[in-house]
Amino acid sequence: MLLTWLFQRQTYLWLIVLNCLSSSCNSDLKRTEDNQNAHTALEIKPKSVRKPTSPDKAVYDLLPVNGDTLIAVKWNGGLAITTDAGLHWQNMHDQRQKRDFLYIKYLTIDQHHVLWGLDSWPGVHEPAYSRLAYSTDFGKTWTHGEFDTHTFFPYEFYSLPGKALRVLTYNGKVYQMRDRKGKKWDIVKTITELNNTVNDTVPGDSYSMGGGSSFWKQANSSIERKPDGNTL
Repeated sequence: MLLTWLFQRQTYLWLIVLNCLSSSCNSDLKRTEDNQNAHTALEIKPKSVRKPTSPDKAVYDLLPVNGDTLIAVKWNGGLAITTDAGLHWQNMHDQRQKRDFLYIKYLTIDQHHVLWGLDSWPGVHEPAYSRLAYSTDFGKTWTHGEFDTHTFFPYEFYSLPGKALRVLTYNGKVYQMRDRKGKKWDIVKTITELNNTVNDTVPGDSYSMGGGSSFWKQANSSIERKPDGNTL
């Protein structure tokens, strides 16, 4: 009986030892596999990386339409549209040799969701011009027109996006369009400080007058100065 009990006890102890060895081996093997998987995961590179793409090296204007949709007026002509807040851009009308090439400096959208583009130039050694274009299909196609700058010279847009279209003329007058094609305009007001035929406008709180004298706007008063910088 004693021998039988000793044999059974010895057998039980050996089974415990074998079980521990087996568990230890499985644990070491699992740790080795986990380390290999972690090392492999560090070495694996993503298949593709999304990088922001710029519409151009420089832009004239940037129009926020809604949400993540923006339209950029490219410096060398054409437009670039993004619908994901600038991650990707789609270029349009930027091939100068094609008939649909578009060159504008300012872009806005009116209350009827029509896009309007303006290109104006006061002229230095070449004639002045002012050209207006509009698109009713979100920039896919454009209708163009040009003004006689001697009678009507839109210089830049004055209205906010989504509002009735207003332009600021070169002589400081604000006009609002009263048709849907940019042919009929009503004068709204005159901004004397922005009359470029008389003033050389300086951004900020000051502007310079033509004719040899200047004005510096301070609060609600103006100080007139002589050409040499002294006050009158």
